[in-house]
Amino acid sequence: MQLSAVAAEEVLQITRSCNPTTCPLDPIPSAMLQTISPDLLPFSTTVINGSLTSGHVPTVFKKARVIPILKKPALYPSDISNYRPNNLHDPNQSGFKAAHSTEAALLAVTEKLHAARSAKLSLVLILLDLSAAFDTVNHKTLLSTFRSLGICGTAWEWFASYLDGRSYQYKRHLSTTSNSQTPNSTMAKTKELSKDTRNKIVDLHQAGKTEPAIGKQLGVKKSTVGAIIRKWKTYKTTDNLPRSGAPHKISPRGVKMITRTVSKNPRTTRGDLVNDLQRAGTKVTKATNSNTLHRQGLKSCSARCVPLLKPVHVRARLKFAREHLDDPEEDWENIIWSDETKIELIGKNSTCRVWRRKNAELHPKNTIPTVKHGGGNIMLWGCFSAKGPGRLIRVKERMNGTMYHEILSKNLLPSARALKMKCGWVFQHDNDPKHTARARKEWLCKKHFKVLEWPSQSPDLNPIENFWRELKICVAQRQPQNITALEEICI
Repeated sequence: MQLSAVAAEEVLQITRSCNPTTCPLDPIPSAMLQTISPDLLPFSTTVINGSLTSGHVPTVFKKARVIPILKKPALYPSDISNYRPNNLHDPNQSGFKAAHSTEAALLAVTEKLHAARSAKLSLVLILLDLSAAFDTVNHKTLLSTFRSLGICGTAWEWFASYLDGRSYQYKRHLSTTSNSQTPNSTMAKTKELSKDTRNKIVDLHQAGKTEPAIGKQLGVKKSTVGAIIRKWKTYKTTDNLPRSGAPHKISPRGVKMITRTVSKNPRTTRGDLVNDLQRAGTKVTKATNSNTLHRQGLKSCSARCVPLLKPVHVRARLKFAREHLDDPEEDWENIIWSDETKIELIGKNSTCRVWRRKNAELHPKNTIPTVKHGGGNIMLWGCFSAKGPGRLIRVKERMNGTMYHEILSKNLLPSARALKMKCGWVFQHDNDPKHTARARKEWLCKKHFKVLEWPSQSPDLNPIENFWRELKICVAQRQPQNITALEEICI
């Protein structure tokens, strides 16, 4: 594969499109080059095509000059970390420009969003993570990718030549302020070498080059080159090895003690742990205890509210689980689950978190108004299966045995037909006295409805509870103002 030769017209067009600026590496200004480009055009075209056809990039074209400048004028000039690698400012750049702070950028974006919304226009906002913007790509990996894409021959050799033997010159920038100092390379702490540079050091070492030659070629100290090579010989990697860091304030024995304490009694407070460790001779803060337990996979959470279970309830639930442990999925798909629930007009239908400042917990924006008895509510009965929701109705009168019998007679069989339940489907309801009354059992038996035996005190086992939760969250988001609106949202 070969790269296509360029025409003289293309070279002329590119030359004329260059900015009329000067380049430290080129003694001829761009403006002058554009003026004499018709005379130089045959020679320029020959040089470019010679490079493309031979697969070789001249070394003079692989040099660069870096003139770092301070990120901000007030920063200390002798600290190398206070410099940026270039002095080019994009017109849309906000950082490191006078009167162009990050806040200014956010205000500009917000203004554009408001303007688009006012004009009823669509606006696309793309957020980029630039944390890895200066990460380098290993040249071997890049060239290998080229081969996998079918780039070979002199075309591949041209790219390899372009990437090999690149160099740059570093020019120190002298500040004009009275207390100016020239940044030097003898700082106590220097920037860590990139992964690509470390890999290059190993590659050159394997190619037979000496440490001084590698350091000179890459602009890295000989001692640094030697340290990287020794690390590679010992650990077969150039990655950063785990660092020890500061020693933990709590000894391994103390960690075991507090872990054992909270495992035995999960309601132990951080203050109790501080006192336990202090009695053992270790003085730490509550935050240290939290961090230590986090490393052990433990974190503080709100205790879940669950039904109060007596031993008889536990045995019944365990028996139910064992009896249905090996039931196939098809059996569960053939069950109609049912239950009742109460939806409050004003109440905690769902949890709500707010962002607030300290001591602002009683501000109206940060509170949820409540009234006695929820300000009104509606009672719902509903059912569903794996195939979808069945009927959902409002119970307008007080729920009793007669009312429940009427609900089942009017809604259970139509729901089963709408859901297209298979022959032999099973009905589930809990052990509420209205459900288990003799009259209800006889009616269900007369209609030949199979009923799933249900353990007492087990509302959490019914999957319809998830349905009720989603419904209450929806109600809280819609914020109905009266019972009629509440019913419209639910039904």
